[in-house]
Amino acid sequence: MKCKQWSAYYLREQTLLWIVGLRDASRPFGVGLCKCSVKYEEVLLQSTVKNAVSLFAVFSFQFSEIMSANDNSTAAPQPTAEVLFDPVDYPIGAMIIIFSAFVGVVINGYVFFAVRKAKTFGYAFGQICISHTVANFGNCFVFGFLIAPILILNPEFHRTYWGARCGQFLIMVYNASLFSHLLTAINRFCVVYFPLKYNILFDEKTTKFTIFVVWFCAVLQVLPYFSPDCTLYFDGHKLEMLPMPTTCSIFVVVYMCYYLSVGVIGLFGVLDVATFIGIHFHNKNRVTTGSSTSKLKRSREIRFFFQACVQDIAFLSELILYFSIAPYFTAYKWMHFTLTTVIWISLHTADGLIVIIFNKEMRTMITSSPAPTNIYNSSGAPNARERREM
Repeated sequence: MKCKQWSAYYLREQTLLWIVGLRDASRPFGVGLCKCSVKYEEVLLQSTVKNAVSLFAVFSFQFSEIMSANDNSTAAPQPTAEVLFDPVDYPIGAMIIIFSAFVGVVINGYVFFAVRKAKTFGYAFGQICISHTVANFGNCFVFGFLIAPILILNPEFHRTYWGARCGQFLIMVYNASLFSHLLTAINRFCVVYFPLKYNILFDEKTTKFTIFVVWFCAVLQVLPYFSPDCTLYFDGHKLEMLPMPTTCSIFVVVYMCYYLSVGVIGLFGVLDVATFIGIHFHNKNRVTTGSSTSKLKRSREIRFFFQACVQDIAFLSELILYFSIAPYFTAYKWMHFTLTTVIWISLHTADGLIVIIFNKEMRTMITSSPAPTNIYNSSGAPNARERREM
């Protein structure tokens, strides 16, 4: 009996060594066995084969697991988990928001008064600039003087119904700014393609009506936000504006905010390209001789057009950064905060800054008073107010 047991153990040991490559394959398995009967040798051989198959299956499974792990290590890294802000981070984020928003309030406040005082803008183009400047001011003011202080004093208030009114107001003024820029693109298009009819298309009455339509559409768009299940709030754990986790909120943010912005900015592009083509052909076919006043007006119209183009590009850049690039940085909370909330505020700050950069009169107005000049509309002709005085 001992011989049988020893022989079985021996064969199993030798088989295991052979499988793992530690035994010479040319050496016969029978060497070292006790002299047992042929019957017991057959039984031992069958047992050995079964054990060999089992061991082979185990090693095959382990090998496949190792190869799978190696493949996963060389594959593209999976998105990392989202990192949230702690309450200790709220004061830092609030101070960044307050500083960014304060700069935007100062710049847009200056643009508001400077455009009203400047003589080169004219009535129609000047009123449209004031329209989107007021919207920019509203965005920066709400972030800096409502959202950030609430984040420090009582972050949970943002999740209440009245706290979410900040999000509703932000969407309203954002759309008012967006629609005002669309009106600017239409204005530049009419200047180039309908110069003789421009004074009729954008007289004082029509300009006021179109600006009213812009703000009416902005208010109409945020009416669904009055519903508690359909609103936008500032989330302290992410330091950004988020929709409530309801079907209505997601619908209005995706379709009535994102896709609406994409559509309007796309219309920006079509009008800007058409206007640029019109300017190009006009400059190509115009007569070289002309008064200095005519050349000055043409130069001003081109400058206003490029000002509007840069502002449109700023809106497009903000949309791409906020909705397309920021989701890839959820694991880096401060980077994600910069690409969402800070970019939102910076857009409306940059919008006012672009107006200052493209208009020398506004840059020099800080240190000196401009010389009195005639008031012209953006096509160069006297506006309705001046004609009444004449």
